[in-house]
Amino acid sequence: MWRVAGGLAGVLSVVAATGCGSDSGTMCLRSDAGEVCAEGGDGRIEFSGSGLEPGSEVVFDNAELGPIALPVDADGSLEIDGTVGVLALFAGNEFTFAVTATDDQGAPIVGDITVST
Repeated sequence: MWRVAGGLAGVLSVVAATGCGSDSGTMCLRSDAGEVCAEGGDGRIEFSGSGLEPGSEVVFDNAELGPIALPVDADGSLEIDGTVGVLALFAGNEFTFAVTATDDQGAPIVGDITVST
């Protein structure tokens, strides 16, 4: 369900990245209505999100890996048919993703997330 995304022009604001979730390896970007997260560990990165605009896409762009676009489900999450986006990589590496998303109130969720595998 991943595809290469187009340009990211028109991004308006940056929301600060903060740790979230029960695992210290999880990093999230938040707006008042939604969040986009990435959790790293065991050679994998798992992407998740909630409170997002149904039918939109969340783009995770990395200079080495390129852009990854994940569709937002009808309930505003990144879970598609009970699965989430998981990227298998070499363990012990750090990756920074430029994230572009829209929450379910139309506000941008934009910024960088850095996670370790």
